[in-house]
Amino acid sequence: MKLKLLLITALVTNTVFSQFTRSQKIPKHANSIFNNNMDHFAMAKIDMKFNNEFGKNVSGTYYLTKEWKKCKITTKENKSYTLPNCNYNLFDKRFEVQFENNDFIYLKKQNIEQIIFDNKTFKPISNNLISNTDNNYYQEIAQNKNITLVKLYKLKKRTVNSKESLGIIENKIINKSYNYFIKDNQLIKIPRSKKKTLSILDIKYKKKEHKEINTKNTNDLKKLLQKL
Repeated sequence: MKLKLLLITALVTNTVFSQFTRSQKIPKHANSIFNNNMDHFAMAKIDMKFNNEFGKNVSGTYYLTKEWKKCKITTKENKSYTLPNCNYNLFDKRFEVQFENNDFIYLKKQNIEQIIFDNKTFKPISNNLISNTDNNYYQEIAQNKNITLVKLYKLKKRTVNSKESLGIIENKIINKSYNYFIKDNQLIKIPRSKKKTLSILDIKYKKKEHKEINTKNTNDLKKLLQKL
């Protein structure tokens, strides 16, 4: 019986971690923190090197925030975990958790219901959602009726003047955010046109009434959504 149990345990462990090489290390205390529910998480020691356009002679961070902060993870099975050191990796488009000795895990998007991080609520982009983005998560801003206002974050590289040396140009990574609507199972980027934006919300444009509305402003979009 004991032999059968050991074989089953080994099989499950191999299934969960089969995508990683043996050289990759599972964080020492991760299993106890997640109460042995390792099936909710993809575990790996993450290689922090970036061989791409953002990794050559640039300054800045690949993450949403400079500091690693507390996050609350809720799985689709309604299990919650609060962890002290989390961040959103905008390059790899995944949430990561940092442990001691610079060990990391990243989370399986398909098992996540939501993540509260930096006082923001993030939800995974469903595979059933019609979208033209390669993002894995969106920040939920507001919801009313069948429309949800969300924000997506992306990395951009800019050439800027160095603050340390006059006349020196440097490449800098910055993160940019863009507002979208989720409607009828589609992820729709907010149009530049005020009329088109109001049309998505089924609101008839009225010049006097909507004169002061700035549809590029997140708070104004929230107000419009709340009035539906």
